[in-house]
Amino acid sequence: MGDDAMQARLMKEMRGALRSEFGAKTAYSSLAWRLSGTELEQVLRRMHAEEIEVIEMLQEVLTELTGRAQKRSLKRWLAAWGLTLATYLTGARFALRTCTEAEEAIARWYLEFEHFFFESGRTEISLRFGQMARIKQLHHQTLRAWVENMPRAR
Repeated sequence: MGDDAMQARLMKEMRGALRSEFGAKTAYSSLAWRLSGTELEQVLRRMHAEEIEVIEMLQEVLTELTGRAQKRSLKRWLAAWGLTLATYLTGARFALRTCTEAEEAIARWYLEFEHFFFESGRTEISLRFGQMARIKQLHHQTLRAWVENMPRAR
C-alpha cells in the first residue's frame, strides 16, 4: 500500500477513533452520574476529563492533517447514554467491560498511528499519538481491574 493510500486509510481510522472518543467521554460522564456516591464515580470523572484532553489532541492532529475535525457525534452520545441506562437492567459490569474493550482497541489504533507517523518522520504527531495511547492503556487497565473486582450485584 502506497503512502498516500496508507495515509488516507489512517485519516479514516482517526475520524473513527474521534467518534469513539466522543462516545467514551459521554459514557464516563453518564456512568459517573449513574454510579454517584461510589468509589468508581471519581475514577470515571477523572477518565472523563482525560477524554476531553484526548479529544482535543486528536482534533488538533486531524485539523493539522486535513483542515477540519468533527466536533461531536450524536450517534455516539446516544449509544453512550443507552449503555448507561442499560445498567439499570444489567448492572454496571457489562457497561464497564464494553468500555474496557473499547479502550484496548483504541490504544492499539493509537500505537499504529504513532508508528506510522514516526516512520514518516513526523515525530511531533507520533509523540502525541504515543501520549494518547498511554492514556487509553491506563483507562483499559483501570477499567479491567474494576470489572474483575466488582461485586456481582453491582
